[in-house]
Amino acid sequence: AYGIDVSKWDDEINWKKVKKAGVDFAIIRLGYRGSKNGTLTLDPRFVENIEGAHEAGVAIGIYFFTQAITTSEAKKEAEYCISNLKKYKSYVSYPVMIDIEPYPGRFENANLSKSKKTAIVDKFCETMENGGYTGGVYTSKSFYSSWLNAAELENKYYIWMAHYTDSTDYSGRYDMWQFSS
Repeated sequence: AYGIDVSKWDDEINWKKVKKAGVDFAIIRLGYRGSKNGTLTLDPRFVENIEGAHEAGVAIGIYFFTQAITTSEAKKEAEYCISNLKKYKSYVSYPVMIDIEPYPGRFENANLSKSKKTAIVDKFCETMENGGYTGGVYTSKSFYSSWLNAAELENKYYIWMAHYTDSTDYSGRYDMWQFSS
C-alpha cells in the first residue's frame, strides 16, 4: 500500500486528487505537545484532513508528536487523542501512533534514559489500545537503534519507521517504512 503523512505543514489538500494519484492511506497528525510549555495542541488542519481523507476513500491512521517527559504525560497525550477521535473512531483503520524523535525542546532537554523513552512510548500505545485503537510508534531508523529499546516495542506495537533511502537495511521488525520526506 502507498501512503502519505500529513499535517498543517501541507496546507490545504485536495483529497480527491490524492486518491486519484494512487494514495491508499494517509497518516494524519492529530496534534502535538508544545516543545517549550508542554501544552497539548490540536493540529489546525486535523479536522479538515480527517474528514477530507474519509470522504475521498483514503484509509486513515493518526499520529501525535510527543514532547512527553513522563509516562503520565504520555498517557495524557493518548487520552487527548482518544477524546479528539471520538467523532471519527469509525474512520480510523490504521494505528494511532506516537511520533517520538529528537527535536529541540523539553523532551530533548530532559536527557531521558533509553528505558524511560521506551516507557513513554509503551504508555502511549497501551493507553491507545485500552481505548480501542491499535497503538503504534513512529520514529527514524537511527532513533530506534540508539534511543529506544526497539525489541520491546516491536513485540507489542505497530512500528512505522522512517529511513529515507531506496532500500532500508534496518534489521528490526517494522510494519510501515517511510522512505522519503
